[in-house]
Amino acid sequence: MKLLYLDNQSQCFDHEQFLQSWQWVELQETMGNEIIKLGVEDAGQLTALAFITQKNIFGFKYLYCPKGPMLQNAQDKETLTFLFSEIKRIAKEKKCIFLRFEPQAIFALPGFKIHQTIDIQPKSTVVLDLTQSQENLLSAMKQKTRYNIKLAEKKGIEVRESNDLDLFWEIMQATKERDNFRLHSKAHYEKLLNYDRSFIRLFVAFDNEKPLACALINFFNHTATYLHGGSLHEYRQLMAPYLLQWQCILTAKESGHQYYDFYGIDEKKWPGVTRFKLGFGGKTISTPGTFDLIINSLYYGLYNFLRKIRRI
Repeated sequence: MKLLYLDNQSQCFDHEQFLQSWQWVELQETMGNEIIKLGVEDAGQLTALAFITQKNIFGFKYLYCPKGPMLQNAQDKETLTFLFSEIKRIAKEKKCIFLRFEPQAIFALPGFKIHQTIDIQPKSTVVLDLTQSQENLLSAMKQKTRYNIKLAEKKGIEVRESNDLDLFWEIMQATKERDNFRLHSKAHYEKLLNYDRSFIRLFVAFDNEKPLACALINFFNHTATYLHGGSLHEYRQLMAPYLLQWQCILTAKESGHQYYDFYGIDEKKWPGVTRFKLGFGGKTISTPGTFDLIINSLYYGLYNFLRKIRRI
């Protein structure tokens, strides 16, 4: 078993997690992020990969592996132990105090200091199986969701693809003010929109030429993922977000994708958004959450103290 430093996409194995894709690595690098690209080879086969971002907070450096690491076999304890030993070595060399990661499955790794922490990426999501017929997809929805899709169609709402950053930003700002959630910077979304139209696409629902709702969708491997979206509250009676999502689902299905991932549900944190997403049917999928592999216990304790003060 040996550690590899990956340098091209062809070295990666097939999986469905876009945050551990070569495309996402390239996108992050255009934003100035340093990405460590690791793989584990065993008997000539790649058994794990981990794309890790180096980050800074409170003057400390740490590593973050979003929705990873990825293992060919999620229960492969030997490979995970080897990989974490190597990451721990790299982290010490870089003077990072912990590795934050989001494993695919429940795990047990004796000998490592691992602490469960506040979730960064959503722990649970709902995923549609797009190999079904349109009729079956519709019949699996809640009655209100089907009704709202038809109502939006009847009202003449149209969904079109766009690359208009200002339009997207305007809708997202209005949604932020209404629902009090955090946004990335406008420059961040500009990088997303300018990267690769086969990887990230923007869809907008219009009433005539008035934009009402937007959805930023990632297309990776067999999965389309709803990344970001918003709507204008004053036009809520037109039900544009319902038709927008339905058209995004159909676009993903028609382009050969097998899954549509709504990316993040939580009935306590986001009750309204969660009800909206669950209305489309699908299967709820949960992962263990977010964990920290502690490298420097003293500084990690200080980091957590400062993090707690910041939240108060």
